[in-house]
Amino acid sequence: MPPEKLLTNQNSPALQYEIRFQEQLVKNANAQHPLEERSGIVFQLMDEIIPHLGVFVQVMRLVRNEIFDAVYSDHFTGRSGDINIVDDYDSISRIPYFRVHSDLVKSRNVEADEINDKLTDAIAVIDEKDNQL
Repeated sequence: MPPEKLLTNQNSPALQYEIRFQEQLVKNANAQHPLEERSGIVFQLMDEIIPHLGVFVQVMRLVRNEIFDAVYSDHFTGRSGDINIVDDYDSISRIPYFRVHSDLVKSRNVEADEINDKLTDAIAVIDEKDNQL
């Protein structure tokens, strides 16, 4: 039996969680920045693992919630899709700060380009008026 089959046939919940997380890392190995899917799987794994921590459940829920609030903004997004496809259905979720920042940078770059174009046009008009004098 190939080694990868031995790993996936184990009954260890810790190994199953680690495999799920590693699959997500491999899937997004070329990513240069944080990804919403990776953040989502991390919190999903934490939600599944925390109830099994015994006396540490309460403190780990507090820690998880603090980390969640540090990663996700108060901005929401909606998504709709096919209910028959896993993870592709109508939902509302919080947007991570790294996406809010990226969107803000993109919109400011667009605004800066528009202002730069207007400035170039204004300079051309001034040069034309200067030549007329």
